[in-house]
Amino acid sequence: MMRINILYAFEKIFGLAEKSNLALPFFAAIKQCTDYLGRKLDITPVQSVLLAVILNGVRDEYVSLSCISQHLGCANIRLLQLQDDLDSLERRRILVCNRGSEDYKYRVPHDVLQAFNRDEPFVPEPIAGLSTDMMLAKLDDLYNQRRNNDMTFEMLVERERDMVEANPQLAVCREVKRLNLDNDSLALLLFFVVRMLTYDVRTVNPSQFREVFKDKHLRSVRRKFLNDSHPLLKDGILEATSCCGDSHEKEWRLRADVSHKLLADYPVPHAAEPTDDATLQLASAIPAKTLYYNAPVQKQVRELETLFEQDNYLKVRNTLQSQGLRKGFNCLFYGAPGTGKTETALQLARISGRDIMEVDFHKVRDSWVGESEKNVKAIFDHYRDLVDKREVTPILLLNEADALFGTRIAHSHSSVDKMENTMVNIVLTQMEGLDGILIATTNLMPSFDPAFERRFLFKIQFDQPCPEARSQIWQSMLPDLKPAQARALARKYCFSGGQIENVVRKKFIDDVLTGREGIDMAVLEQYCTNELFNRSTQIPHVGF
Repeated sequence: MMRINILYAFEKIFGLAEKSNLALPFFAAIKQCTDYLGRKLDITPVQSVLLAVILNGVRDEYVSLSCISQHLGCANIRLLQLQDDLDSLERRRILVCNRGSEDYKYRVPHDVLQAFNRDEPFVPEPIAGLSTDMMLAKLDDLYNQRRNNDMTFEMLVERERDMVEANPQLAVCREVKRLNLDNDSLALLLFFVVRMLTYDVRTVNPSQFREVFKDKHLRSVRRKFLNDSHPLLKDGILEATSCCGDSHEKEWRLRADVSHKLLADYPVPHAAEPTDDATLQLASAIPAKTLYYNAPVQKQVRELETLFEQDNYLKVRNTLQSQGLRKGFNCLFYGAPGTGKTETALQLARISGRDIMEVDFHKVRDSWVGESEKNVKAIFDHYRDLVDKREVTPILLLNEADALFGTRIAHSHSSVDKMENTMVNIVLTQMEGLDGILIATTNLMPSFDPAFERRFLFKIQFDQPCPEARSQIWQSMLPDLKPAQARALARKYCFSGGQIENVVRKKFIDDVLTGREGIDMAVLEQYCTNELFNRSTQIPHVGF
């Protein structure tokens, strides 16, 4: 007979739980398993059943209350009576609850799964004896969970207070305890400290309070800041950095004397040097190029052209600022290689008279842990300097940023995973407070961390060009092509603009080497065939 262990017990419970309606005979049938889990994990029989159903969801994915009730064969209202059991498991960090929708969703964190797989109870990492860096990392993880609706405000504050109490050796903890802050003030003050030391962001504006507060709570806190009645302002802990006649234009920072006390045992970092992976192109030096798009893309690109025109840009930016909304413009261009994403960004810069700071994001990822984070900070520091120095706001282009948009790794343990998470968090934070124009390009279809999705105001998918657009591209690059020839090539080969350019370049190279002149369709089609990696790029023949 197989020796019982934690995962076997949950598997047995899950199998018998289907359509059980949580009836008494069901609990009698699983008694051996629930008794074992009770001794091993200190959980009740009901909690054992709930955990078994949630554990059998997809790893690291959420299971909704409606899915749980469907498996158990009971009404949702029955599960509402078990909310205390779910809340208890959440407080013990065995479950994570996402409250981003009306239907609460639950998952078992990776480190809990690892403990169960070892047939051990889950024990949270100790929070005592931390260094300032370790505490910052833990606080940052809490704010990420809060941002993604994986933690209530009350849980956030409870864990922060536990951390402060457990680390009296740190100046930040001693000073926070001495200040005797209310919950709102504690959460905000530590939020300021994390942003300053982890992401080198010294100020916060009203729109960024949503990282900590939600809905009515958010509106209440913002209102107190905008009318200067919040305790952090009245007690001289924070101060406004800009006030140009409209309260919505304010930003806040830690006062220098308060910052000195909080960080007495921690060296405040200086801004990193500008990264060598960023190049600046002047708008006047960008060569004009005619681009052809499918109709939906054409419409969206034209909208950006209109927005980036200087008078419109200033008018829209000032309106957003006056309403206390984010005043930066984050744009995402995504789609297959060669569809014109980067060239579109360059032409938008040229047309609007904006210099463009282009960054190859792959080069930013350094093999030495810690260097990538510095490089990312340096990019945004350098861009802010450019914005301050130029009358016309430049564009920041993050080119080939494919590696940036994946979902962050929960409870990461390896130094590489932590570095990746920190890089992503730095970019998210900088995007949130951006005062300018950012365009990111990626060849991957978006499977983004939800935090990225909401930070991109404009999202344009660059599809492969339609036959009409392909025909126009052929004729623009080979003016000697007859319209019928261009249409024939467009129908036969489903090429991107980049692939068509490759074919045209091969033609001109061979023309120079062989002395050939004019258009030879047979030779041109041979170039097209050579450009194909597989037959899927050629339009299939239909008919008899």
